[in-house]
Amino acid sequence: MLIVEWEDPNDGRVRFTFFEPETYEKLTPIAQSYGLCFNTDGKLLIGKCKGAHQRKWILPGGRVEQGEHPEKTLHREVDEEVSATLRKVDFIGVQKVEYLDIDKEAVYQLRFAAIIDEIKPLTPDPDNGELWERKFIEPEEFLEYLPWSAIGERLVQLAKEWFERNK
Repeated sequence: MLIVEWEDPNDGRVRFTFFEPETYEKLTPIAQSYGLCFNTDGKLLIGKCKGAHQRKWILPGGRVEQGEHPEKTLHREVDEEVSATLRKVDFIGVQKVEYLDIDKEAVYQLRFAAIIDEIKPLTPDPDNGELWERKFIEPEEFLEYLPWSAIGERLVQLAKEWFERNK
């Protein structure tokens, strides 16, 4: 288990607790599904929205819609954001997010490892009509693009081990 706290400009102090349960079926509420998605060369796919909602580099993924299975969320979001399909997806861990300064329910964010099946031409994200940028990086470069501290390091380690077993 890893615990990291940081200051969010909107939500104040936030605690992230990362752990590796066998399953996520009893966790509630599940707010997100994100994936460490590998190409066949072992590089990770990251994305960045290019338009008005421009953000920093992130993993593909997003909010679990009501009634949607979290793994299906990952498939949908990877297709919508970075125009790719996945052929193998496995759960590798979960992050509990607790808001320490405001009255906001704690949520769970699922993390998956995946192997990309197909990279398609980029199309606008149906959520906002904006085109994403995508990039493949070496796993060792992860923290340069997504500064997720010890939790990011552990996620990459788990994902690399998973990829070696499943490539």
